[in-house]
Amino acid sequence: MRRKYGMLPVILVVCSITTLSLIFLSSALSILAGPASQAAQSKASVTVVRSHVHAYHLLAPLVAQEKGFFSGIDVKVLSKELKDDPTSGKELLAKMNQMGADVAADARTRVAFTQDSIQDGVVIIGGWTGGDNDTAKVVARKEIRSIQDLRGKRMGAGGTDSENSLSLSYMLHKAGVDPEREVKWVVNLSRNRAGAKALREGKVDAAFVSKEETPGMVKEGYHVLLDYEKLFPDGRPERVIMARRQLVEKDPETVKIFLKGMLRAYRLINDWRKNEALLKTAWDGIVAGGGDPSGESYQDSPMLADAMVPLKGLESQLAEEKELGRADKTLRVSDVVNLKALQEALAELKSANISY
Repeated sequence: MRRKYGMLPVILVVCSITTLSLIFLSSALSILAGPASQAAQSKASVTVVRSHVHAYHLLAPLVAQEKGFFSGIDVKVLSKELKDDPTSGKELLAKMNQMGADVAADARTRVAFTQDSIQDGVVIIGGWTGGDNDTAKVVARKEIRSIQDLRGKRMGAGGTDSENSLSLSYMLHKAGVDPEREVKWVVNLSRNRAGAKALREGKVDAAFVSKEETPGMVKEGYHVLLDYEKLFPDGRPERVIMARRQLVEKDPETVKIFLKGMLRAYRLINDWRKNEALLKTAWDGIVAGGGDPSGESYQDSPMLADAMVPLKGLESQLAEEKELGRADKTLRVSDVVNLKALQEALAELKSANISY
């Protein structure tokens, strides 16, 4: 007896063709969407390290991380600093490589001028604190009336390789005084507190003193030998944010997001009275992790609210490095500075009316 299937074979064929078509379409869409989908799921990452052991040097990136200011990228903040606070571009890059770091949050400014390879090196992408080196004063006993009078005297400083000391060393050199052989440097004296104290106690003959403490010292009979604010009206940045050039040029969007987070953290720190609970918790955590609590603090060292670097100030620093034979004669400031991402970050925060 013959079976009557009617339209069943036709239906089965149509269903089979439809199923195969859907499978093919799904596979094709998966292949096309795959890279975009993966890119959406994986965030760009940045590893940040500090150059100096002082706790304050780690505060801004940690605050930005804690507050979620780096939204859109993964930021890893290393608790350990770069060993010995690098003083050359070659040294900085080698130590960043050892720690897998992309950004140095507080590198010495002059490091940018002493690199083996500009193309494979680091670049300045933003500023750090404000009102530190460019407002420092050299305060001295009243009998020391000129920079030449520092010959044979005890000069109090944070260190011989700090920006304050390097600037003074250059001026001593120009005045015919050998800063290494003819001046007795007494170091580990922070300009925020320890310099004035050592001067009053007779441990030094001159010292770097903060702008805030200087009026009281003058009333006591000391005098201002050098006023950096007047000597360097274009600024004298001691430390800056530096990043690998390859990151800055290949992934400017990630750099912009990172800088937006840092800007918001800077402004939050400057408004420290409203945010002291958060800042103290972060500070205590850094100190517990080995950060040195001496030196700067959020109460006396404001951050640069716009993170801008004074280019004219950099020009004078580079000129000094060239004269001293530490920088290539053909190097230009524009070779080691890229502020485009910072400018875009500032514009976006302003457009969105975001302070912090």
